[in-house]
Amino acid sequence: MQDRTETNFAADYLHHLADLLPKLDPDAVQKAVDWTAEARDAGRTVYSCGNGGSAAIASQMVVDIVKGAVREGKPRPKMMCLGDSIATITAYANDMSYD
Repeated sequence: MQDRTETNFAADYLHHLADLLPKLDPDAVQKAVDWTAEARDAGRTVYSCGNGGSAAIASQMVVDIVKGAVREGKPRPKMMCLGDSIATITAYANDMSYD
């Protein structure tokens, strides 16, 4: 395995992201935006979830949307990440099962 410096890692990571962005489907992203706006306008709650690192991404997505997607004259989106209550999750897992 080739030894990598932090500089190479950072450059490789940024190049990887730059390669991925054009592969995103703008219509699918817009559909998610539309669904979130519809839920907001109807007073519904949007839930996100993930496992491992994806749980952290799901949590950050909620923060970004609730904090940053506020529009004048519109209610604040109601969102919750199911992974944000780690005490509850592990209590259930401990008492019932991790299955």
